[in-house]
Amino acid sequence: MNKELLYQERPLSAAVAPEIVEPDEEFLIEQTFIDHCLANNPSEAVEDVSSEVHETNRIPDPRILMVDGNNILRLDGVRVDDSIEKKSYLGKLEYKAFEEIKKWAGKNGSGVEIWFSPPFGTTYPVAKIDIGEIRYSSDGETKVLLKKAILLDINPEELLNISNNFTFAIGYDKNVSTEELRSHPVFCTRNEMKMLLSSISEFTNQIEMITKGEDLYKKTENYQKLASIHQEIYVSSNHYYHNDYYYLRERVEQKKMMGRNSLSCPSASKTAFQSFSGKNRGSMEDQHGSLEFSCPHCGLVNTRPFGQLISNCQHCGKDVRC
Repeated sequence: MNKELLYQERPLSAAVAPEIVEPDEEFLIEQTFIDHCLANNPSEAVEDVSSEVHETNRIPDPRILMVDGNNILRLDGVRVDDSIEKKSYLGKLEYKAFEEIKKWAGKNGSGVEIWFSPPFGTTYPVAKIDIGEIRYSSDGETKVLLKKAILLDINPEELLNISNNFTFAIGYDKNVSTEELRSHPVFCTRNEMKMLLSSISEFTNQIEMITKGEDLYKKTENYQKLASIHQEIYVSSNHYYHNDYYYLRERVEQKKMMGRNSLSCPSASKTAFQSFSGKNRGSMEDQHGSLEFSCPHCGLVNTRPFGQLISNCQHCGKDVRC
């Protein structure tokens, strides 16, 4: 198989043919999580903040997206497509990958998509492997993608090596660049996905968490905690936050639920499929003001981490304190 065919859709008989999956304990735990999410529909703010809790604690981050024909939807029914940034360099690469995933999910009844996101400067300080498996609600009426994001503290070349070894093992050629990974997802079977997870177990203990269902238990627990906080929200007349996301984010910081590790998108840069999110970070503000601002020297836009100030421009390096 030549390089040009590397990430093209493989014939169903070769790659994404429906598997006969015997429901083992892990599968049944996942099914419980799917049904719980569909029944309870966590709010967008709860979803986003719970994902940050998982990422900073290096716990695999599971979530559910719905597949409706050729559309992929959040649990609130909003199309993911509508909230993806498509104009920047990274946005264009990632949107190409998303369109492949959307097409694949719409026409297949089973299978797994895997998207490799290498580190990229301060925008993506950490590597990520994002996995989505086609599944269904227990009654069979709702088709979903069971998503799991695994963050790895490795360099781009190590992620490329992991990807190449995996794709070669399942019948693809090697030797793609790290940036090509962003625009071309891999489609495989559940068993092949497990082979990938096994191969990265030497880099992280997150695979054991997935096998035991710890990531799903923890996500459900965090949903419940954050939903409780969400219900108690009271914004005083002088409160500086404009939406629920930032209120929840502050309370989570106070309760020390966040870990010490980096987020996959600490700058809230509105890429990486927009984190499957739309409006929550739209105001892009914290207690210090806007998270995005133009450098007074070079004019390029800086994006600072939530709750932190920066002294120098991320582009030209000059002092931006004023």
